[in-house]
Amino acid sequence: MKKEHTLLTDELDSKLDIVEIISGYLPLKRKGPGYEGVCPFHQDDGTSLNIYPENQTWLCSGSCAVTRKLNRLAPNNHGDATSFVARIEGISFGDAIRKLAVRCGLAPRNGAQQEQTDVPVLRQPRKAMAAAQKIPGMYSQATPTLPYFSELEDPHLQTGHLAYKGRLYEPRNFLANMGRLYELAVQPRLGLVIALHATLQGHCQIEYPDGERKILDSIGMHDAGDVIWTNNGEASAVIKDVITRKHSEVDVFGVSTRGFCLLELPGTNDLSWCWPREPLEAGGRGRPFYYQTGPNDADVEGVLLESFSVANSLLPEYLDISGVTVPVSEVKRNRRSHKDRLIQKSK
Repeated sequence: MKKEHTLLTDELDSKLDIVEIISGYLPLKRKGPGYEGVCPFHQDDGTSLNIYPENQTWLCSGSCAVTRKLNRLAPNNHGDATSFVARIEGISFGDAIRKLAVRCGLAPRNGAQQEQTDVPVLRQPRKAMAAAQKIPGMYSQATPTLPYFSELEDPHLQTGHLAYKGRLYEPRNFLANMGRLYELAVQPRLGLVIALHATLQGHCQIEYPDGERKILDSIGMHDAGDVIWTNNGEASAVIKDVITRKHSEVDVFGVSTRGFCLLELPGTNDLSWCWPREPLEAGGRGRPFYYQTGPNDADVEGVLLESFSVANSLLPEYLDISGVTVPVSEVKRNRRSHKDRLIQKSK
């Protein structure tokens, strides 16, 4: 048993990508040759968690390190991908090995124990990645250290469609220190796919609403639907400020068949593609969208795209990234107003 366990561990080490695994639980930001993030094992006000892809390890240099130094019986402040999964999910090291082995295809899956929270952890080719049909994920505010992966991936990119790289999520405790969370979150940015390069390693060229163009690896890119451009008055959306909870109506300049809307957000003169909130059938959770409103780190606002409307002839329904089909309704407006009545009364 000990020899088999060692062989399995060695094979796992050759297949696991620690950045891919940990980014399934919390947002990471590139720093030099590695990555950093908010440590989920203590109340972290900074970015104490460091990930080193070169040797596939993680290290907490904050409170976890201090606690370990004072108490040698305390949990380690460093480890590999398996130890991270074991600690964050509250399972044994052996169970973490079996869990990752199942995900990697190194062990048979028990159908009765199939989990909805599986995430791809292999350095695998694009065809295998497409078949996985997992991610992007969303973090629940109530359980900030655990991932939520109910959303389906559509990895078949097309030119002329919207696309984004990364995951959609709800940063924890977004009501406090919003600027810092926005900086750490590496929020996905949506743009038009203007070119696909498929020979050898696949690449995708994206154009953003401000005209900027970037070439990105196709792996990790997600299709966000075909684009329907709208003229003034043809579409509008209701957004809610995540801090003040105030609602406002804004014009929509474009909408995708996956429900993403092109808006001019309050406090800016720039257009941004914003994702809609989760449909009720999929849980009804908010998907906050954060954006910069000034030159300082603290100049950050956040909104929820609560509702949008467009003519049925343009978009009768959309397929949400949760897999739920949502009907689109036109706004019903009343031309009568108190102002008209008061004018009549004054005559």
